[in-house]
Amino acid sequence: MSPEIKEFQVNLPNVEPHKVSYAEWGAGDKLLVCLHGLTMNGRSFDWLAAALAADYRVICPDMPGRGKSEWLKNDKLYNNAYYVEVMKAMIASLGYEQVDWVGTSMGGLMGMILAATTPKLIRKMVLNDIGPYISSDGMRRIATYIRDEVKFPTQENAQQRYREVYEPFKLTEEQIQHMFVIGLRQTADGQWTFNHDPNIGNQFKDENNNPIVMQEFDLWRIWDAIKIPVLVIRGEISDILSREVAARMVQRPSTQLVEFAGYGHVPPLMNEEQIGVVKKFLLDT
Repeated sequence: MSPEIKEFQVNLPNVEPHKVSYAEWGAGDKLLVCLHGLTMNGRSFDWLAAALAADYRVICPDMPGRGKSEWLKNDKLYNNAYYVEVMKAMIASLGYEQVDWVGTSMGGLMGMILAATTPKLIRKMVLNDIGPYISSDGMRRIATYIRDEVKFPTQENAQQRYREVYEPFKLTEEQIQHMFVIGLRQTADGQWTFNHDPNIGNQFKDENNNPIVMQEFDLWRIWDAIKIPVLVIRGEISDILSREVAARMVQRPSTQLVEFAGYGHVPPLMNEEQIGVVKKFLLDT
């Protein structure tokens, strides 16, 4: 089963119009939105979306500057606040007043903001290895791998890097090959790099193009405003969602925590065990 690739024209006030691509699966009455992490795109959810397509209409957008979506002319719009507005407009255009949500890393932050500020929009939410607090060390690691464009001289070099990154996650060869296709692109000079706009990294630089000092990221106030059922997924050795933060999160009513042994940031939601956990949470009434 393959998704249908569609486009949404974003026309928001004071923003240059641009197109956002999304993969769509299934044709259920309920809508499931799957949002990716900082440097990935919607096709990273192919296995999860295919497993849920019998129960949902599933959309997996590429946020602006990623995958098949257009790059933004104003790179200051590469931020969660703008992405949230894009998603609100997209969901409204599809005719839904309520959705279920799976958010990996950055996609989870967007879900938290939406659940807190638009309380009736999300019915149930899965947060994949992300919470309302990231330490300054975690923020520095994020900034380090996105701040500057990394180029590889050959496609084979880029693919080898991907194999190294995903080796701990026990992906099948089919899944690794899929990540090559969706996660890499060739540059104008013939080299290879990751499939996103390098200007996304500018948010981690000052006006002189120097790295900024990273501070902790704190959304506890947002978290405390969320009233819906939430499933928190954590990789056992994650350096982005600490065990202490996860433990504090599940003190909130109707929040569950599942930890996957041996995984870091982020569990890819591609194997039967991880997909089964998400599916059970979403479909249980």
